[in-house]
Amino acid sequence: MARRSIHALHGALRSALAVLLAGLSAAAAAADYPTHPIRIVIGYPPGSADVLARSIATGMSSRLKQSVFVENKPGANTLIATQVVAQSAPDGYTLLYTASPLAQQPVINRDWNVDPLKDLAFITTTIRQPVYYVISAKKLPVKNLKEFIAYAKANPGKLNIAMAGTDLGYKLFNHMAGTKIEIVPFKGEAPSVQGVVAGDADLTYSSYYTMQPLVASGALRILGASTTKRSATLPDVPTLDEAGLPGYDFGIWHGVLAAAATPKEIISALNAAIVDTLHQPDFVKRWTEQGYTVVGDKPEEFRGDIAKELAMWKKLLAEGVISAQQ
Repeated sequence: MARRSIHALHGALRSALAVLLAGLSAAAAAADYPTHPIRIVIGYPPGSADVLARSIATGMSSRLKQSVFVENKPGANTLIATQVVAQSAPDGYTLLYTASPLAQQPVINRDWNVDPLKDLAFITTTIRQPVYYVISAKKLPVKNLKEFIAYAKANPGKLNIAMAGTDLGYKLFNHMAGTKIEIVPFKGEAPSVQGVVAGDADLTYSSYYTMQPLVASGALRILGASTTKRSATLPDVPTLDEAGLPGYDFGIWHGVLAAAATPKEIISALNAAIVDTLHQPDFVKRWTEQGYTVVGDKPEEFRGDIAKELAMWKKLLAEGVISAQQ
């Protein structure tokens, strides 16, 4: 009996020593980080998100004194890139640059197999971008969001929404406004906006870059911005929350993540390098002029926002407001 107890004690000591050594090894690796190039995987082809990621990578390189490069792995609504990072070693050398689908696809896509809250470590939100709900300045006899909602309720079945991309924001709009406006697919953002200008559709949302010239020319009228905070680009435009749809929040965000279990020291080093890059005056000016709001929050704030958004979509799915898809 005594001999078995001694063997058990030795086994426990060996396990404890292994844990201690692993912890010391991880701490040493974190202290030396980074010692070789860092890869940022992005689930989009070259474009605006890609340009943002590469701009941030350049800033990170100078601050971390190590090469940081971007690798495009588009496909499957960003799942391919997300899987690469979730399955990578938690050492801070493979990062994910992603956007809003990370808080939507796990709820609506039955094939999605990455749990952001369990399989990834949050570093920082890089930017937020509201979309702007717009109507024709001439077609409808309304001037603001409250009048539009009242008109839609008084004319059931007569209005439609031009949809480009996901229908989640529009379904959320209908749900919160108590309207039943038909959602009609259009082939891209520009066609959906032109559909409203031409009178083929009554409502759509658009990025700043696409809709601003048409607002300036008098062809479109803005009902409001889709986020709960006003845009740094158009600070005089009210949010939908302010304009008559309390609590409405649907925008675009970008962020950087790593594999789960990445040491906190490495996450902190990455957060500091990215946030400092984001807050440089030239960076803020460049991206604010293009309709973005630069963020640079703490890892726990980023994670909390995504947890809240995931919970919202799960609730709407359970209530039948949105539906899952293959």
